Amino acid sequence: MAVDQLTFVLWETREALEDLTFSLEQTLLFAGAGRARHLARATASLQTALVRLEAAEQRRVEILAELAPAVGLEPGAPLRAVAERLDPEERAPLLELRSTLLEQLGTVDRLADQLRQLLAQQLAATSDALALLGASPLLGTPQSAHRPRSRPEAVLVDTRA
Repeated sequence: MAVDQLTFVLWETREALEDLTFSLEQTLLFAGAGRARHLARATASLQTALVRLEAAEQRRVEILAELAPAVGLEPGAPLRAVAERLDPEERAPLLELRSTLLEQLGTVDRLADQLRQLLAQQLAATSDALALLGASPLLGTPQSAHRPRSRPEAVLVDTRA
């Protein structure tokens, strides 16, 4: 019975990782296209997928803690070790799911790294643009307020009436 529950939870984990992959790709596309107004919705989708993944992970840990002693292992034994102790017909699907999950985790890791790099580049570009405009991105105050004024600053357009 616990093996069936474990298989079910691994499928839930797989689906949650698929949702997470989709959300990361979606966020990357919006961020890369400069569609900042959609980033909040994409981020919410990421958070939902992460909550599902955490819940499935917690259930997996609980089921493995119950199943491991039944096959002669310590409660904290990893999935592979538990699967190796099962009958071949029970072992094969678990090891296949484990392999799929590892591939998906690699994809999630790669996408998350791409997103981090893209956001860091955009932050750097934004900081550079703000510096050119005379604003300090960290303090939110004009940099000219920190400099002594010896002569009037040049303006591109005189807006005085």
